[in-house]
Amino acid sequence: MVHILDEVEWRESLDKEGYYRKLSIYPDECSEGLSLGESLQIKYLKELAFNSVIILGSDESAVTGLIIRDWLLNESHLPIFICRSSELPLFVDDTCLVIAISYTGETLETLNAFKEAVNRQCKAIVISSGGELTKLSKNYGYPNLKLPEGNNSKTSLPYQLFALAIIFKKLGLVKENLWEIDEAIKIIEDIRCEATKEIKNNFIKKLAVELEGYVPIIYGPPLHKNVLNRISDAFNINSKILSSSGFFPEVFHNGIMLMESSNDNLKRIGLIIIRDYLQEKFYADKLDAIKILAKERLGKVVEIDSLGRGRLSRLLSILYIGDFLSYYLAMLYGKDPSIIETVRTIEVLNL
Repeated sequence: MVHILDEVEWRESLDKEGYYRKLSIYPDECSEGLSLGESLQIKYLKELAFNSVIILGSDESAVTGLIIRDWLLNESHLPIFICRSSELPLFVDDTCLVIAISYTGETLETLNAFKEAVNRQCKAIVISSGGELTKLSKNYGYPNLKLPEGNNSKTSLPYQLFALAIIFKKLGLVKENLWEIDEAIKIIEDIRCEATKEIKNNFIKKLAVELEGYVPIIYGPPLHKNVLNRISDAFNINSKILSSSGFFPEVFHNGIMLMESSNDNLKRIGLIIIRDYLQEKFYADKLDAIKILAKERLGKVVEIDSLGRGRLSRLLSILYIGDFLSYYLAMLYGKDPSIIETVRTIEVLNL
């Protein structure tokens, strides 16, 4: 008997906007993002002095910035800040480089912050597919990297992320770990190969079946804290289920207190532990202890290993696995991952 996750007709009947297809071409879009970044002419910026980089963006654009920052935490000699609001931090001035990212070019918070950056005479780069942000960049003579049209803000992360990685390379902020870009794409290709197979050879589909009916809570290393939050959001958005995340060692001080909840509540929780061998040496004993408690008290405990040697591969492998996992859970729950009616309702009520 064919498992429901292997039924193409079932998937296509739910997935009306082709989110599965977007996941399956993710590695190709990463490579295209590299080409986009290479095409941007910003050589003159490398010759200018700036003391920090401010990335403006919301939703996936903010995630793009957070992943870049987490990747380069131990390499970039300049601080990298992420601004997700309309208000530009007070310290931002003409000594800063501002990178404004918005797929549509119409994100209100990003537009407002970018206009303020212009007023403060900041150096700037714009990444967008069009809209008002692109118009402003042209009006003020800022470099503009044009993203391919036909996507949306939810599925544009591969383009944004790898284009931004090349921009940082051109600015001289990525030096020793350029090999990580190639490794990351190779590992994402390997994940795609398995993630699109039938369930008997597909660990992500098997994880989705294990987690069906549980409320997923994701715990993992500090390197992954922003990716964990992004996966939790994917469970909310794609699977339409409640989810939360936490990171070590903070979880040892607060998150584990959920173990004192009532037994009925605990048995509804499916704990996902993200493993990263290069970070676990700092908390290995406590991680072993929390696993023992979790297996005794929670409904389900599963583990996912990050893949690769470099920080970028380890971050993106977990992100990509999480996206596929949220998709397969959506299929099990009979939900279209692309439908966001509640978001639309809030937007209408806010008019």
